[in-house]
Amino acid sequence: MGKGVLGFCAVFFLLFAFSTFGKDLTVQEAIKLALSNHPDIRRAELQLSLAQLQLSAAQAKTFFPSISLTLGPSGELFPTGTISASASWPFGTSNRFTGRLLLQPAEKNWNITWNIAFSLGLNLSNPMAAAETLVNLTQAVEDARASLEKTKATVVTTTLKSYADILALKAKMDQAKAAKDKAAQNLAKTEEKVKSGLSSSLDLLQARLSLIQAELNLVQAQENYETQKSRFLKEYLGITEDTELVPFSLDTEALKQAAEELLKNVDLEAAVEGKSEVRTAKLKVEAAEKALEQARLSWLPTLSFEVGLGPKGLTFGWSVQFDLFLPDRNAQIRMAEVQLALAELALASARSTARQELSNLVTSLRSALEALARLPLEKEQWDLQEEINRAKYAAGTLSESDWLDFQREKEAFMVEAQGRSVTLLLAYLNLRAALGLSVDWEDWLR
Repeated sequence: MGKGVLGFCAVFFLLFAFSTFGKDLTVQEAIKLALSNHPDIRRAELQLSLAQLQLSAAQAKTFFPSISLTLGPSGELFPTGTISASASWPFGTSNRFTGRLLLQPAEKNWNITWNIAFSLGLNLSNPMAAAETLVNLTQAVEDARASLEKTKATVVTTTLKSYADILALKAKMDQAKAAKDKAAQNLAKTEEKVKSGLSSSLDLLQARLSLIQAELNLVQAQENYETQKSRFLKEYLGITEDTELVPFSLDTEALKQAAEELLKNVDLEAAVEGKSEVRTAKLKVEAAEKALEQARLSWLPTLSFEVGLGPKGLTFGWSVQFDLFLPDRNAQIRMAEVQLALAELALASARSTARQELSNLVTSLRSALEALARLPLEKEQWDLQEEINRAKYAAGTLSESDWLDFQREKEAFMVEAQGRSVTLLLAYLNLRAALGLSVDWEDWLR
């Protein structure tokens, strides 16, 4: 039954996907499909749900009493009944509220016995231990939520990069096709020149070799493109039918302005302190400091208070407990000191790692901006070199194969140049994600 439902859902999902995407897939559709279908996101969502449920359960257990009914034999028609209630609240080291109502049948009526009591334990070395559970569970929810957002950002940038890489492979395949066509044309021209006595048999062999190499390059480019596209569609997105990826464009000028503004406002040290790994390490240091303080103050007494109310009236009790001698007290203090030192080292390491990661992301974004800034000069350089080589080729000082090689190199540069805007977008989104900002990918893709 369960497998049948899962199978139906899978078929429905694929039918829905293809009814939406058809034979073409845009980058926006690919990212949305990855966000809805990626196992890492599903895992992070379940972890967040679990953390929220654990917090809700602890809050319910803390703020609402537990009530139970116990029935037992009485020797009469009706059994003896006991209704009990108990609750604990988040203050003090420990506390407990209890209430008890006993109903016991008699010959003509019911004997009712009741009592309520409240007890409070206060260990002066850790007077608020009862609230720590809720604090820790609340922090666990925040950590799980941050982890989910980080996972989503990773899926977005990974999908975008894979999509752009496949488009680049297609451009290289198209370039290889054009190179193969030019090599075929060159071979035909060389054959005519050989017949006319204008070229030698060696030129003909070189032209044939160039065509074979161009055909091999085309086969390799086609294989790379088809393999990567198939892997992306089937393994990453779950699409089994052949689908074409639709090229996309970017508002490069607006993106450059946004990237420059982001770099201008980056506070590296504040960003380091805001990283989830650093926050977690800081919490562990705080916990270790508290444990050390508690170990050092373990000589302080534990106070206990109890108040009760029943048919006989109000009762009150108290006690003070001193641990006069604990044989492992010094060892416990030393262990707490070592644990604190380890936690501080872990915090320093987390800060160093986060600082290095953020510095690398800042450097990547700056490098992407610089690469785009150099692009006009580089294009002008290639255009001038093309004019020079064309003149040399026309004058006969540049061979046919060298001229074709130059054209292939320029086309490869143009393919790389087209990807610089995507590189800038990826660097921009990665830095925003690392800074804890929203990954606004939908604002840039169109």
